[in-house]
Amino acid sequence: IPVQVTITEGPSITTQPVGDAVCIDGTTPPLTVAYQDGTGIPTYEWFRVDNPDDVLVGTDPTFEPPTDQAGVFSYYVVISFSGDGGCSDITSEIVDITVVPPIETTNTPSVQNICVGGTPEELIVTNTTGAGNVTYEWFSNDVNSTTGGDSVQGPDNNNTYTPPGPFDTVGSFYYYVVISDDAAGCFDVPSGVYTINVVADPTVTIDPIGPIEYCQFADADPLTAIPDGGVGTEYTYEWFRVDTPDVSVGTNPTFEPPTGVVGVFSYYVKITQPASGCSNVSIPVQVTITEGPSITTQPV
Repeated sequence: IPVQVTITEGPSITTQPVGDAVCIDGTTPPLTVAYQDGTGIPTYEWFRVDNPDDVLVGTDPTFEPPTDQAGVFSYYVVISFSGDGGCSDITSEIVDITVVPPIETTNTPSVQNICVGGTPEELIVTNTTGAGNVTYEWFSNDVNSTTGGDSVQGPDNNNTYTPPGPFDTVGSFYYYVVISDDAAGCFDVPSGVYTINVVADPTVTIDPIGPIEYCQFADADPLTAIPDGGVGTEYTYEWFRVDTPDVSVGTNPTFEPPTGVVGVFSYYVKITQPASGCSNVSIPVQVTITEGPSITTQPV
């Protein structure tokens, strides 16, 4: 009696497992695989790539990767065929399951001090790597809090925001950003609070306040700038003689008015600080230079 022998093509994988990225404890779809051809009943062995030896992690047709630890974990499956058909084992492609830790943001800069009329620096949030598509929504707030604010930008993919200036009111202004990640297991994460402190401009007076008179070619006492307020204690100085236009005459904290020319001259000083908007000018001091005295009627 004839014996029928069927020869089939060797088995091959038609659908490969698909990698994924999730946050810790997120649920990722099970890894699945499909094949065609081959004989007998298939068995499955899922492996996690490891060193020195790969680790067997499952024997079902599908495998659900754990997500309780952060890291990048690589998996593949080997399908074997029982019986005497002589079908070779087939191995899938290796796929990565990326599990990311919760976002922990960093504010840059977290506090800014500027003067009235100043413009703040760009606000930046960093350390926001997520598992999926990360978006940002920026908020302003009347209080030092990361809830209850008003949306001012986003949601979009911009991790920076520059509050519109200039700031014309003394006070403290607060901002924060909420980072969203659409991957499984990920939650909205607010940044810390960004604080912009707006203070009054510094003031400056001149000592002596004048008016002052000197004879021509006399040794004048120096005019001294006395600054106060603003942000910090660092000031730069520029002295001017009132003219059309005004003429810069010095850059030190003191200025000695010249006395070589007869006339009435007014001087003022401008102070500037590194913080945005921090500058001011003094009230001018009037300096009168007269000709030196001379005898107009001699004794007879």
